[in-house]
Amino acid sequence: MHFTNAAAAVSLLAISTHAWKPSSTNGTDRLAALGKANLERHHASLGSYSSCNSANAAVRKEWLSLSDEEKIAYTDAVKCLMSKPSISGDAIPGAKSRFDDFIGVHIKQTPFIHVTVSYSFMSSRHRY
Repeated sequence: MHFTNAAAAVSLLAISTHAWKPSSTNGTDRLAALGKANLERHHASLGSYSSCNSANAAVRKEWLSLSDEEKIAYTDAVKCLMSKPSISGDAIPGAKSRFDDFIGVHIKQTPFIHVTVSYSFMSSRHRY
């Protein structure tokens, strides 16, 4: 698409960006609430044997809900991982940075941490 009028291009861009809305997080919010309740029950069953509780448990936040400072802290952390040399050795072949180590470990753990029907179905039909 070619625009001869810069104002037309800007107005088209404004229309297309204005129409976009993020997806609802209602489902994941309900799942997080269930997880928090399960953690509280588990903690109560352990008594003083565990220091993990709902007040200090890590919570995944949606990117769009992060403050500007939190977004900068996140991207700074990723840049830091990318600037540090790999420590995985032969465990993650080709890894050059700690970020590569992180991705490699995630890939290797996928069958154990992302156990879903679709993954099980896919992996049973396509052996890699």
